[in-house]
Amino acid sequence: MREYLDIIALGVLQGIGEFLPISSSGHLAIAAKYLGMKEDPLSVVLTLHAGTLVAVFVVYFSELLSLFRGRWRLLGFIAVGTVPIGVFGVALMLSGLEQWMFNNPYFPPACLVATGIMLLFLPPRSGDGVGELGRDLDGMTLKDAILVGLAQAVAVLPGISRSGTTIATASRLGLNGAAAAEFSFLLAIPAVAGASLAEPAFLIMRKGVSCLGVTAAQIPSLTLGFLTAAIVGIIALKLLLRALNRGKFRVFGYYCLAIGALFLLLAALA
Repeated sequence: MREYLDIIALGVLQGIGEFLPISSSGHLAIAAKYLGMKEDPLSVVLTLHAGTLVAVFVVYFSELLSLFRGRWRLLGFIAVGTVPIGVFGVALMLSGLEQWMFNNPYFPPACLVATGIMLLFLPPRSGDGVGELGRDLDGMTLKDAILVGLAQAVAVLPGISRSGTTIATASRLGLNGAAAAEFSFLLAIPAVAGASLAEPAFLIMRKGVSCLGVTAAQIPSLTLGFLTAAIVGIIALKLLLRALNRGKFRVFGYYCLAIGALFLLLAALA
């Protein structure tokens, strides 16, 4: 029973943190330290990532189909925007800094504080509150794609929200709220898929092929984790779009600022 409760909790955390601008990596780093969580098996990591990918496919299904029906320009922008996070992510893994940042008691909370400040002072422009002022994706430029891609690369740091940085950056560049969110989550597909391929490669390098093993007994719990991450991810993604439309993005900034400051204080007192 404990195994099922753990996988459900991880699925909920992954589904919420992947899409709401609160940084799933920052929360996982804090949980690992203060709740005594061990490093998740590779099978669990891949399963949860797959669940959140499904959430994007479900919510943006028609938009994804349109990419292969003549929206080659947007597809090119997604490819260009993915390059920075690929380069930065691989560099961090090769350098070993990724593990240091994840395990450092001060780094993830400090990044959460930075995310909170960003969301409070650079929230997506909603204009009249419905988030529709500005350019749509047809008006997007190559410069926009590069800058949003660079913002996504910064979110490799645990505690920096990927969705928060990309949506805020795209909006500040002049895209309307709906377009900023759509490009952010279309950009998430190759980023998450790439991480799902890169993580196994580097884990095999460090631990050997034994880390890839999945037993028949694990299949029910992994299936439960996949479904939890997918369902919670769909709900979280829809909540984020609603928050954008209602101009309520700042609430996530207050949350990140508070939780980051709290755990910075706890780290200093430890």
